[in-house]
Amino acid sequence: MGSCREFSDLSRRQVLAHGAAGMAALTAPAWMPKIAYAAGGPAKDVLVVIFLRGGADGLSICCPYGDPDYYVHRSDLAIPRPDSASPLRALDLDGFFGMHRAMAPLQEAWQQDDLLFIQATGATKNQNWTRSHFDAMRWMELGKPDDSSIFDGWLGRHMALNPPRTAGAGLRGLSITYGLSESMRGGPQTLPIPYPEYFDFDGWYPHKDEMIEWLRASYQGTIEPLKSSAKYMTDTVDVLNTIDFENYTPAGGAIYPSENELGRGLEAAAAIMRAQIGVETICVDYGAWDTHSDQGTNEGFFNQHLGGFAQSLGAFYTDLMSAGRSDFTVLVMSEFGRTVKQNATGTDHGTANMMMLLGPKVVGGRVMRNWPGLAEEQLVDHQDLKVTIDYRDIVAEVVKKRLSNDNLAAVFPGFAPTLRGAVLAT
Repeated sequence: MGSCREFSDLSRRQVLAHGAAGMAALTAPAWMPKIAYAAGGPAKDVLVVIFLRGGADGLSICCPYGDPDYYVHRSDLAIPRPDSASPLRALDLDGFFGMHRAMAPLQEAWQQDDLLFIQATGATKNQNWTRSHFDAMRWMELGKPDDSSIFDGWLGRHMALNPPRTAGAGLRGLSITYGLSESMRGGPQTLPIPYPEYFDFDGWYPHKDEMIEWLRASYQGTIEPLKSSAKYMTDTVDVLNTIDFENYTPAGGAIYPSENELGRGLEAAAAIMRAQIGVETICVDYGAWDTHSDQGTNEGFFNQHLGGFAQSLGAFYTDLMSAGRSDFTVLVMSEFGRTVKQNATGTDHGTANMMMLLGPKVVGGRVMRNWPGLAEEQLVDHQDLKVTIDYRDIVAEVVKKRLSNDNLAAVFPGFAPTLRGAVLAT
């Protein structure tokens, strides 16, 4: 699989940061900590945001097999129709759209109406969306395209405007990445921790407890922000160390693909959520979607990579649902789609894409769309899928209905969202 130089360079930028805090949990399995919180504010979901970095090909994940022009433009890369005899055929969704067969681990969620696809999403007032990975990611995560005056992300603004989900929680937002996800930037009590199970002091310290107490005492009398930063660091180490990640047992027989970065990240996220330490937002990345060449939609790289995504997300869904958790929503997004027209062996940077929502309060079992069509004259620049649903409509509805935040004008400045019935209200 060949990616463009910009995405390859962008993928190498890794910045490791430490900071924040937490306390811990309610009773349950032996691996959970035994600390209870006081009651918080209104009931809210834990929001998990999965960013498919690189521009995932939404027309292959949720393929419009009912549009004949799909096969005109993708003679080699299209997913066969569900009614074909091909073993590579799509899994039918609604008589027009089909799901790539590598997405089979999510069929149960679809059948339970807990999985929603949203097609032809992007920025409706900017059909000429940038083809730069860097700009597109930044614009989408900040919540306002092409505005250099904004430096905090939509998730960060939401958390800054809303009280904690759990009263007294020290660690509210966790980015299981190197460097804080831009959507979480500006949020209080947020940290990037790529491997929560290993978050500790580097090296081996025979008198670790004494060292931590010395740090607490040494910084107690100092000025801000050093005082709070030191407390965040030591408290976060404490609370994550109460979770026995090594012996975590997923519920319902769920099996996370251990060789997959998303699988490892979502398993850690599930352990943190089930431990109920107060984390309310979790960001996880899954990259390498920049398939300019050797895309391998049906039998190559894309097929395998998408399978890893579906296995990981399917395990996460099974784990939490089997554990009786009904307070989570997963939002899946990518910075842009791919061109409708294939090049020699892949697809280039496009415009509109698809999004996904997963969770027990999602109004799923359907593909939400205002389908623009794939005929030549219906495409943007004669090559891209046209945006008909603004991605902020979906994100804003989740913020309002599942995170109990009505201040959408501040979370998404300059934008008035249309609520489309994607999720139920709290």
